[in-house]
Amino acid sequence: MEQRISISLILIFAAAIASADVITSAPGGGLWEEADSWIGGQVPGAYDDVLIASSIQVRNTAECLGLSVLSTGILAGDNTSYATLIAGASASNEGVIRDGIVYFTLMVGGDLNNTGDWINRDTILTGSESRSIISAPGALLATNIELDETAEGDVIVSEALRIEGGIDLNGGRMVVEPGNSLTLYNCAFTQGDLLCNNNDVIIEGWSYFSWTVLDQAVLLGEVEISTATSFTGGLTVMDTLQNSSGSAGTIPISGGLVNKGLITNHGGYGWSITLSGDLRNDGIINNSGVFLDGQSEHHLSGGSEGLFDTFVFLPEFQGGTIVADTDLHFSDGLGFGGGEMILAPGSKLSFTGWGSMGSGTVYANGNEIHMDGYGSTLGDMVIDEAVLSGRVRVLSPMEFTGGLTVRGIFENREYHDHEISVEGLLLNEGEIKNEIHELTIHLLGDLENRGLMSCAQVLVEGYYDQRIGVGDGIEVPVFQLESWLTQGPFQWFRNGLPLDGQTESTLSFSALGADDYGVYHCEGVGGALSRNIFIDEYADPTDVPPSAVEASLERNFPNPFNPATSISFTLPSSGHARLAVYDTAGRQVDLLIDAQMESGRHTITWKPQSSASGLYFYKLRFANQEFVGKCTLLK
Repeated sequence: MEQRISISLILIFAAAIASADVITSAPGGGLWEEADSWIGGQVPGAYDDVLIASSIQVRNTAECLGLSVLSTGILAGDNTSYATLIAGASASNEGVIRDGIVYFTLMVGGDLNNTGDWINRDTILTGSESRSIISAPGALLATNIELDETAEGDVIVSEALRIEGGIDLNGGRMVVEPGNSLTLYNCAFTQGDLLCNNNDVIIEGWSYFSWTVLDQAVLLGEVEISTATSFTGGLTVMDTLQNSSGSAGTIPISGGLVNKGLITNHGGYGWSITLSGDLRNDGIINNSGVFLDGQSEHHLSGGSEGLFDTFVFLPEFQGGTIVADTDLHFSDGLGFGGGEMILAPGSKLSFTGWGSMGSGTVYANGNEIHMDGYGSTLGDMVIDEAVLSGRVRVLSPMEFTGGLTVRGIFENREYHDHEISVEGLLLNEGEIKNEIHELTIHLLGDLENRGLMSCAQVLVEGYYDQRIGVGDGIEVPVFQLESWLTQGPFQWFRNGLPLDGQTESTLSFSALGADDYGVYHCEGVGGALSRNIFIDEYADPTDVPPSAVEASLERNFPNPFNPATSISFTLPSSGHARLAVYDTAGRQVDLLIDAQMESGRHTITWKPQSSASGLYFYKLRFANQEFVGKCTLLK
């Protein structure tokens, strides 16, 4: 019996909808609630479609099904009280929808289509299906749009849309379909997801986002973000992105960030970014900081006008890798939190202002690191194959591996004594000196001095033969040769002859010049011999005679690498070439080429299958010439 009653009610409801009337406003218009306002004298109800061709005012609460306001029509609240019209289906406007003296709320259960002036206080979207909002170019959609808490489905932007007024999605979604744009004017966009599909989101006036997730956003204009805003699928900033006045905090960006404008602090409050992807900066970033997720590899790139005027760093203790794909310019800190940075070929790092770098490892790959700021420093780092220019100050102990080239001023930061170590060739083409306090260099390779050296100490250390090129002279107060022999008595020799009184494990010079040229070594107990140390005008670190026509071996890239790296070389003529990889014990672990090769440039990929993490050497042999490079495998 109850089932039959329910079926009967459904049939009655369906019949009522099927027989819905289209009720048109009378030419004289009037109050919605009055019969004289409608042709035929019938006041519209919840199942009636309504056509408004004149001026109609809603006094309290009224209902209809579909709503159409014609070009001659005006729909408004009356002037005595707050008014609400509930339209169960779609609403279209060619005329005017506006407030009265007090606010008028329109509730719509379907699509919105506007070619006129839709300027009432609030428009609330209801219903259980997705709905679209369309407002024609030149039309005015100036209403606060709210997705009702009970509504289901998305808000669809299927054509270019401009909205003046707030948007409150109450946890729902707005979807901008591909090929369209969304313009927000004086709009607070809150509480929901905005799926941008890489379309332009254009901000005008004082618009801002809060409690919003923006997916694949391209932002134009002056954009402000507030509490609990985040970005997924990447973000592109074309103009300005800043925190709203009075707000601070950290904004997460999942995916990459492309900045072509300005990312900055606003209103005296700072805000930071956490980024999981790559960063391309063609503009200026000077907010409070950019945290790079330490679990990812981040590629940094930028144009000639790109400036990082903010802290950019990997979180401490998480590791991670930053890869510089282009020249990069910093005027604030760059930190690695124990992680690493790899400079791709042709990538220069420049630091001005307070631009500094520290706390990690940089694989410079022979690229230039230029510092020219009043606060620019290096500290607590390992830099491999570094070329330093400008004015570089050391803030704490440093290690340089793979050699160090100095083309500007290299000194310790004032107020502190500092020590650095250099493995490989130290090529000085600039000036190495103290700044008030003392700088000590532990030299574990060769030295070629073509500039000025006046730091506090140079300690020549190691087990393998070393060559010192004095150049025009080295004015270091303590230039000390360390024998690294452990048991005395000791005796130092020059050119095979013992030096009177030099019976310590070290041999010190107050400065080095032409009078000190020679071959030095030390003997210890039982005839133990140190390495040979050659001091002359010029160092010859390779001992390979020059050839009029030589092959060349380039540095591998990427380095460090996993799982593969590319090795390029150039042959001046056709001939037999052999390229092999060796471990640190000199054992061959892979043979990449052993064949007749044509002249020109060649690139070979090494993808080790069973090799463990560590340092490897790759050796090219061609026409009695031999070239060696080194690479690091990280697993």
